[in-house]
Amino acid sequence: MTSVLLVVEDPGAITMLRGVIDVLQDTRSSTQLHIVAIGYAISYCQQYSIPHTAIIAEDGDSIDEIVEKIWAEHKPKVLVVGTSENISSPAFVFTRYARKRHILSIGCIDAFGNAEYRFRGNSNNALAFAPDILFVPDQPTQKAFSALGFASKSVHVVGHPVFDELREKRLLYSSAYCASLRQEMFPDAQDKMIIVFVSEVSTGLGDNQFRHSSKYTLHGSGLYKDRTSIVIEEFLHAIESHRNMLYTVLRLHPKNTFEELAHCIPKFNGISSGGSIHDILACADSVVGMTTTALLEASALGKKTLSIVPRIEEQTWLSSIAAGITASACTRSEVVAECNQLCTQRGQQSPEYIYSAFDALYPQDAIANMIEKIQFYAVAK
Repeated sequence: MTSVLLVVEDPGAITMLRGVIDVLQDTRSSTQLHIVAIGYAISYCQQYSIPHTAIIAEDGDSIDEIVEKIWAEHKPKVLVVGTSENISSPAFVFTRYARKRHILSIGCIDAFGNAEYRFRGNSNNALAFAPDILFVPDQPTQKAFSALGFASKSVHVVGHPVFDELREKRLLYSSAYCASLRQEMFPDAQDKMIIVFVSEVSTGLGDNQFRHSSKYTLHGSGLYKDRTSIVIEEFLHAIESHRNMLYTVLRLHPKNTFEELAHCIPKFNGISSGGSIHDILACADSVVGMTTTALLEASALGKKTLSIVPRIEEQTWLSSIAAGITASACTRSEVVAECNQLCTQRGQQSPEYIYSAFDALYPQDAIANMIEKIQFYAVAK
């Protein structure tokens, strides 16, 4: 039986790899999977009773000693790592350890954007801790890593399991079902247009990008310096004249706290946190955010989407913008114009058009694609 070591830390990586974990943990699998959980992934594995080894910062041993012990115990033939926003992630130590021992490593990229920061760590080299092979969701992400020097043949476009799940849910989310769901979740909305704003945290790879700077073309009220607050304020300003016809919902990111967005929360009609986001998206008439993967999930359900970003270069962070699926705005006048279009439904794409464009961007059967390649490389090694 071939041993595979999988290291996960952030929510995005877990979402990308959860189906792979389920398949490889099946007793009928020819692959023996061992999971190392860091940070957020620890509570996730505990919640869903997924066997794992937890790495906690307060552990007595150094990270190098911990990695060596885990490696000696499981003797993996392949290492699989998910990326995170932690520039000092223990996952980098696992990748370095695999490289020194000529063990093949695979990195899973859950979303387009920030390619130059994914494997940089604390160095100035964008590929300092890069694995041998990459799994990416789409061709724009493949091209981004190829531009950094990754060999194209080593970057596999596999799609994303969540998008496969949402394709299957399209039939479930019929008009009648969504109307019932809407009444259950947002009874006060009545016949108003529901716009969901999907929040993010104002930290990440390259933290200075998430704070107001001279490069910002959006400024909000000027009271707040974090990216999320600025964009939310611009969104609320843009829809002010349409307030009577709207029911607005703020969907919090798993890492958001109520305290950090306390100044914004009262300005929304509803707040959503925890649980699956898909029912929330299915109830929406339109979905607005920054560069969250949730905008892609909304597109997979045929929803109209708008990305509001405070710097023009961030428009490259979401692949659906370049594909013409998601509208985007990075100045106040653009935000107002795009929000007016959403609220008046002028010139909007049909769900059928959005389905077609989205399916052309993301391959289907992501879990099967990843399993096939992991097992191939495991045997090859």
